[in-house]
Amino acid sequence: MNRIWTFLRGLDWRVLLALPVLSVLLGVANNWRVSEDQRVRWSGEPIQDVAVAADAVGAQRGTWTSDFDAATNAAASAHVPVVVVVTQKGCQYCSRLHQALDGPAVRDWQKARGWYFVLAEREKRPDVADFAVSTPVTNTVAPYVGVYWTRTDGTQAMRNFPGRQGQMGVKKEKTLALEWIRAVESSVPDAPGMEGNTSAASIVKEAKKRIAAVVELDKGAEGHVKMSPRVKFIKEDQKVVLTAVPKKGSVLAGWRYPDGRVVRGKTRLTIGSHYPEGTYTAIFRRPENCAAPVLHLPEQEVTWTEWDREKLTLRVNADAYPVAFNCTGLPPGVYLSSRLAGIIAGQPQTSGVWRVEVTAKGVDRAQPTATGAFTLRVLPRKEPKDDDAADEDDEVD
Repeated sequence: MNRIWTFLRGLDWRVLLALPVLSVLLGVANNWRVSEDQRVRWSGEPIQDVAVAADAVGAQRGTWTSDFDAATNAAASAHVPVVVVVTQKGCQYCSRLHQALDGPAVRDWQKARGWYFVLAEREKRPDVADFAVSTPVTNTVAPYVGVYWTRTDGTQAMRNFPGRQGQMGVKKEKTLALEWIRAVESSVPDAPGMEGNTSAASIVKEAKKRIAAVVELDKGAEGHVKMSPRVKFIKEDQKVVLTAVPKKGSVLAGWRYPDGRVVRGKTRLTIGSHYPEGTYTAIFRRPENCAAPVLHLPEQEVTWTEWDREKLTLRVNADAYPVAFNCTGLPPGVYLSSRLAGIIAGQPQTSGVWRVEVTAKGVDRAQPTATGAFTLRVLPRKEPKDDDAADEDDEVD
């Protein structure tokens, strides 16, 4: 005992003061050596009001965020998975993956699953990058993908895998996005949002849509369709023009869309990625095989509201001659946007009751004409809106 006291008396007073500080630091350092569960940062009591908590930390379900703490905390409270992706600047595959994950296919899947998602570049979010490197098991290089999940019984699951697990083959129809989605889903097959074994393919709306153009000929009619550019798939933001060319006295009776709708009179169709996937059919007929047009107008009074953007499509019988429409009696602010497609559009500026006279006249002067009328009532609006630009989808012929 005397030896210990003699030793302590011989120590510098600054060393004695440093001992408690050193003890605290050692405790902190020990906390840095977190367990797997702590590393996921899902310890602590679940937050009761998940919606408020998620909003408070700036994380939303079904969308990308770069805040790892916010997403994991909110996911733990909701007992749903959080998916973390870390890419690296200068990595060509990382760039392709980042672009694929920010596309419509993944966004639709995210909303359907209702999980939390983190997408960050290593250089911009070093906190997320450090977490990815310190996570055990196999994957420590970009692109990093980790899936973490707290079950309702409090147990936790973790799985990470190389971001290149969903390899995209340029010659394959499966996109990189869909391959990646399937790899993530295989990590948590029994997670919330996976009930009923709904496959990723049934949720994902592919960025590429398959289209085709065919011709329907009736009793000696002739014609063909030109596609520009000639493609099998429409990519996102791409447009394809289909042009119907009748021959030898044939007429174009209309286009049949993949969902069964028929559009008349337009020689050219501009198809974009937001149009239905499938086959577009150009219907050619001989004039003598066409029927007289019969207007299919609204039987009930049509009710619109002042300054609201409105739209109405006029129709005739399916076997009619190609026709062009004409309208009189439209309220101010409303106009015939397309004579061939029969689209009435605009923003009515004056309330009241209007009798709209409609004429469907054959494109060929020798063809018969149909006339009719319907009632359009415009209700008043207290606070008028500013005029907007005309609908981009309305095509003026």
